[in-house]
Amino acid sequence: MIDDAIASEKRGLWGWTYVDARGIRDPAYKLADDWLFHIADQSLAYGRPVILDQLEALFPSGYPMTNAILYFGWYSDQPAGVLADPGFRFSPGAIAVHLHSFSAASVRTSERNWAGPLIHHAATATLGNVYEPYLAFTPTLDVFHDRLLRGMTFAESAYASLLPISWMTTCIGDPLYRPFGKSDQITETNPFAKFKELSQRSGGNPDQLIKDLLEQAKTNPLFFEFAGVVAENANRTEVALSSFTQARQSTHNHTDKLRAFIDEIALLLKLDRKQEMVSLIEKEESEFPEPSAHDILKFYKFQ
Repeated sequence: MIDDAIASEKRGLWGWTYVDARGIRDPAYKLADDWLFHIADQSLAYGRPVILDQLEALFPSGYPMTNAILYFGWYSDQPAGVLADPGFRFSPGAIAVHLHSFSAASVRTSERNWAGPLIHHAATATLGNVYEPYLAFTPTLDVFHDRLLRGMTFAESAYASLLPISWMTTCIGDPLYRPFGKSDQITETNPFAKFKELSQRSGGNPDQLIKDLLEQAKTNPLFFEFAGVVAENANRTEVALSSFTQARQSTHNHTDKLRAFIDEIALLLKLDRKQEMVSLIEKEESEFPEPSAHDILKFYKFQ
């Protein structure tokens, strides 16, 4: 954990942010979903591409959660879905938090609660609750995320997110870890760094950013997916669907192809275009013959 933190500070932390909301409307619990939706908005505002899931269930088993540098989700008492897959690993330096009342009831375990398993799956740092904190007194996740992206340390970001201190939250990881301390110095040439550069250049104009991303997609189809994510967040739904389709059809990376397809069908489901979604799955599922992909598509098909 310490070695990964030091190495990530030196090379920069680049990749996807994965946010697993629930689409919940009950005012007693909507607060946590609001944090997660805000995290998705913050990520794009800071030039970090984000995958936002709004279904009640967690990201399903076999989901192509690649290049995962940040993860925020809720609400399962035990690891489930892709985060319980034996072969799943976060990117080195990743910070992952799953909100649950007893997420850190036991930390020296790779299977129970959440804090231990997240570290077992290679997260470099996490937050957890040792006992029932009540939702309002659990870490305010969007504040935690915002402070990280502003360049604060893990300890500073965690401290800022806590309304009460010395309560139920424990922090696991190097307190001095600053994953985004050099976030304004873009010297990398990978697509995630390029996304941040283009985002800054666009000045917060989503249409300009989408245009620039689609131009970059001529040489790297991952930018089609980036464009789809930005377009969906900006409610440019037809542009988003078209971009996800192009991402799926253009890439030779099978994992990226599957994730782009999931982006596409998940957006159709969110738009209540379920019959269109089902027809698309039935038309294209032969492109994904492996059992894990078949199970994922079945999962969405029967939502």
